Amino acid sequence: MDIADNMQILQPTIHKIFISIKNRPRLLPRTFARNWMKQFTLILLLNLSTFSYSQVELKLYALNECDGEVKNLTFELADESFHLNPDLDLEEKYSKFFSKPISLPRGRYFVLYNYEIKNTDHFSIKNGFKIDLSELTTYSDTIVMPKIRLGWTTGLHSNTRYYFNCDKKCHGTEIDYFKNGNKRLKGIFRHGIPMEIAHYDTDGNLKTIELFRNDRFEPYKIMRYDSNILMEYETRIFRRKKMIVRTYDKDHTLIKKNKLR
Repeated sequence: MDIADNMQILQPTIHKIFISIKNRPRLLPRTFARNWMKQFTLILLLNLSTFSYSQVELKLYALNECDGEVKNLTFELADESFHLNPDLDLEEKYSKFFSKPISLPRGRYFVLYNYEIKNTDHFSIKNGFKIDLSELTTYSDTIVMPKIRLGWTTGLHSNTRYYFNCDKKCHGTEIDYFKNGNKRLKGIFRHGIPMEIAHYDTDGNLKTIELFRNDRFEPYKIMRYDSNILMEYETRIFRRKKMIVRTYDKDHTLIKKNKLR
C-alpha cells in the first residue's frame, strides 16, 4: 500500500482537524498554531511510514509449461492453521490485481491456488505452498504449472480427478522433464488414472516411486530413494475412514506404524 492510499484512508480525519482549526482561528495564537502544525505533520508522516512498512506487496504469477503463457495466479490465503483469512478482502483486490499488487499485513501464510486447465471439462490444478512475509516489504514469485498435472473438477461437492498431459488425459507411459532436460516425472496411467509414478530431482536422481491400485489416487506403497538407492518404503492399507501406514527400512524391518483418519 503506497503513501497515496494511506493518505486517502486518513483524509477524513485530517479534513476534520483542519476544519476545526479554521472555525476557531482566534483561539490559537499564530506561533502556537504554526508549532502545532509542524508537530502534527511530523506525527502524520511517522504514522504513514509505520503503516506502510507493516504491509507487504504480494505478486504471484503462473507459468504454464504447455504453452509458455504467464498470467496472474488465482489464490486464497490461509493462516498457519489453514484457516482462511476473512480479514483480507481479496475479492475486491482481485479487480485491481492486474494493475497493482495485493497489499496485506506481514505474517506467515498458506497460498492455496487454483489454475484452470485449458480445453478440459472444468478441471483445475489445485495446490498450495507456504510463504513467510514476516520481514519482507515485497514478495514476487512465479509458480510453474508442469505438463503432467493432476486436475480436479471445479464442480461443487465433486471429487473427480485425472492426470493430464497438458489438456489430454494421461494414458500409457508419460514423461515430464525439467528445463535442464532431466526427467522430472515418469508415470504409467490408464485413461488419466495413475498406476505408477516415479519422481526425480533436478539432477535426474530418483526420489520416490508411488504405486497405485483399485483406481485410487492415494498410493498404497511409496518407495523413497537417496542417490537412486532405496532407503525405506511405506505401505498403506485403507479401511473405511482409517488408513494404516507402516514404514520399513531397506532391509524390510518395520520402523513405525501409524493409524491415520
